Amino acid sequence: MEIPDCDDVICICDQDNCDLADKRVKAQSDEYAIVSNRDNNRTILVITGGRGRAALYGVYDFLERAADCHYFWDG
Repeated sequence: MEIPDCDDVICICDQDNCDLADKRVKAQSDEYAIVSNRDNNRTILVITGGRGRAALYGVYDFLERAADCHYFWDG
């Protein structure tokens, strides 16, 4: 995966198709990890899921923690 040479970056990926993926996350699982790295004075935030759905769970978790954006499912 080529990361643009710009300011801070957020990468969202599943375990199967991302070189930046957190290797502790089991492929094809509902596990996810949120990891922040510094590279040349910029922050690279990587949200990795064991599969696409798990990456979405990681995005929800990040938004709830960092932006106080909560989700409600009626049912």
